[in-house]
Amino acid sequence: MRSKECYYLYRIYALLKLKEFDVFFQKLRNGRGETDTVAAIYLDPENQVLPTFIHECLHVLYPEWKESRILMAEKRIFNSLNEKQIKNLLARLNDAVNHQED
Repeated sequence: MRSKECYYLYRIYALLKLKEFDVFFQKLRNGRGETDTVAAIYLDPENQVLPTFIHECLHVLYPEWKESRILMAEKRIFNSLNEKQIKNLLARLNDAVNHQED
């Protein structure tokens, strides 16, 4: 994984550790995901959950970025993940989904 992708992934991990927003699974019209400012991320469980989760986290971290830049960063991060990083990201996604029950 290149340093830029590592940096973005580290920022996503740090964001998830804060537990300042909730993650919900629900059927969405756009078929992927949505971000409600920094309060919540909504993921469509029927469509590319992990890349979409990365994408929506990038929107939270970089609200000033244009959609094209978010899409490019999402693709680069997702394509560079190794098995350990995928497992770690899925575990953090699980924590984000389940922390709202605490």
